Amino acid sequence: MTHRPGPQPTLPEEPLLPALDPARGRGLVTRRFVRYGVVGAALADLEAAGRITAAPGGRVAMGRPPERR
Repeated sequence: MTHRPGPQPTLPEEPLLPALDPARGRGLVTRRFVRYGVVGAALADLEAAGRITAAPGGRVAMGRPPERR
């Protein structure tokens, strides 16, 4: 039998998955810490895609608009 890898987790899923206990269905750490990791990863994902940029004063600015299909 050949093992087929499943879909790769997205960048925001990366910090979320190790923080969950699948046997109990509960988190292993405080939600606040997981939230910071997920939000940071989502921002990094958007920045890597060119959707947002860093603006003066620590703000986030919209990057290029999404492409229409």
